[in-house]
Amino acid sequence: MPSPVWRGSASLVEASDSPEFENTQDGPRYTRHFSGPYASVMSSLPDRRAAMSGTPSGFLVDTVKVDKAPGRRGTMTVTLTPNPIEDAFQSGEPVGLLEIEWIEIQKRLELHPRYQTGGDSELSSSDLDAIEEWKNQNTASDRAVKYAKLTDNAQEFVDKLQRGQDSFIVYAPVARQTTRTKDQPDSTNCGFISAPPDPIAIDGYTYLKTADRINRRGDFFEHILEWTGGTDVDTDIYSDDPGT
Repeated sequence: MPSPVWRGSASLVEASDSPEFENTQDGPRYTRHFSGPYASVMSSLPDRRAAMSGTPSGFLVDTVKVDKAPGRRGTMTVTLTPNPIEDAFQSGEPVGLLEIEWIEIQKRLELHPRYQTGGDSELSSSDLDAIEEWKNQNTASDRAVKYAKLTDNAQEFVDKLQRGQDSFIVYAPVARQTTRTKDQPDSTNCGFISAPPDPIAIDGYTYLKTADRINRRGDFFEHILEWTGGTDVDTDIYSDDPGT
């Protein structure tokens, strides 16, 4: 019995219900479906990370899937997302997926700018010593005697301690880069001063490299680097040498 042969148009035809739109946990996504002669399908594959006519601006080709059907017919399914990850097997140094998030950090109350040099309620070394002496008193009456001898700034600070306010919250940027490569990447040390890629480096912060993770994902490796930014990184303690 002879094999069925495609008798329709020699060009690709988009399905009537295409494109489909989804808003997933990974972000918005368009899916488009095409059919036509298999040879025409294979000669019309869109490039990854390229724009595609007929899809809203800002969406780029993420995946392309081709299925061969009877009659020398083919179908092509194209998904488009705003930020498709770079090819796993590309040449050169991949940029990958770049992200920024902010994390919550608790600091001791005495480190707040209000109590630092030049702050509205600056605490001197003598103030800090006196506050420690107040903390070390065993009775309420002894604490009252010490409290009466504190400066106005130190008393303000102690008032906050007495109501349970011994810390404050700041937020720090975490820059993250995720790349995919065919060959296993090298992992390096963390805990040294290192700048993240420019697009995710926020002005006014000095960054420490704080994570370096490698995961095997099927036929490729996923390499995740993280940098945490701070406004008061002590360069006497942290160097820019990964070997220290």
